[in-house]
Amino acid sequence: MKRIILFLMIILASQISYKITPVLATQEDEAAFEIKKVLEGTYHSLALRDLETMMQYVSVNYSATVEDGTVIDYTKFKARTKEFMDRIFNKYTNYSISDIKMFNLNIEDNKANVEMEYSWKGFNLDTLLEDSGKKRRAATLVKENGLWKITQWRRLSD
Repeated sequence: MKRIILFLMIILASQISYKITPVLATQEDEAAFEIKKVLEGTYHSLALRDLETMMQYVSVNYSATVEDGTVIDYTKFKARTKEFMDRIFNKYTNYSISDIKMFNLNIEDNKANVEMEYSWKGFNLDTLLEDSGKKRRAATLVKENGLWKITQWRRLSD
């Protein structure tokens, strides 16, 4: 009798586990999809020189420390991004970003860390040649009011 009860408990536990595991995987897949959309939206807004749309993907609680130890908040990040856009669009025409890939995505509760790589190209107005390359970045995102927002951004390579 004990063996039958033990056997039934094992079957019940495996059935419960089987039903829960896909739900957890689906939630993580959904979060990964949402995060990828945030990253794509950020980069496509950058390529379109649309600072206001890009900043919709950034948390007002943005805070990152750059190489020289300076802390960058939301306002400074926006100003630095505008300066970057101005430099890019003064140097290039037909600037585009593509092939955005995510690596090492780690999601815990409402916080995510991710590395990404993207390709860029643009027609250089100085050399009259097309330039292109790949860049790697890392970001931390948090879920605020149901939406993933970037709270930190850092360069991995240029």
